[in-house]
Amino acid sequence: MDLTFTRNGNMLTFEGTRTDNWYDLYDWQKGTKFMKGMITGDEMQALPGAKPFKMFGTWEGSVKGHIPIGANGKLGKPIFD
Repeated sequence: MDLTFTRNGNMLTFEGTRTDNWYDLYDWQKGTKFMKGMITGDEMQALPGAKPFKMFGTWEGSVKGHIPIGANGKLGKPIFD
């Protein structure tokens, strides 16, 4: 995450980029029904060549918002734009 913070009075403004990562080992979700109940995860895994596999992704996004600073100097909840 790469963020820049700017203070203006009792408000912090932040802006920058973040990198999100997602990973899942797909295991056919045994017992789950798919295609409107026509087939289950167990039945799909029994098909020739079916086996668990890895799903993953990485993407960047932007983030910006404000954080109020209380009279006692404590930070409030972030407000995302």
